[in-house]
Amino acid sequence: MSTQYTLPGVPPHGLRIDDFEIDDYNTEHMANHRVTPEEVYEVLWSGTYKIFANTREHAAAQPYIMQGLTDGGRVLQIPIQRTAVEGIWRPATAKDPSPHQYKR
Repeated sequence: MSTQYTLPGVPPHGLRIDDFEIDDYNTEHMANHRVTPEEVYEVLWSGTYKIFANTREHAAAQPYIMQGLTDGGRVLQIPIQRTAVEGIWRPATAKDPSPHQYKR
């Protein structure tokens, strides 16, 4: 399953996500869930991810959830927030979704 974009880098959900801002802080949060930054980038570069509104307690800080597959087929949920740079988003962490959190 592949998403077809009408413009390069602009998916149907309308959010332009060119790259992630990853540092020691969010890398540590990912590691707490046994996720690497490389896996987070695999979801981004796969082009098959979906974006959902974050309805959980941290929705104000991370208003969107990116969900997609790593190259190894692992499903990840990645809460993301905008940065000051257009197209650059900051993942707060990344984790395996629980069964009731899987979005289709």
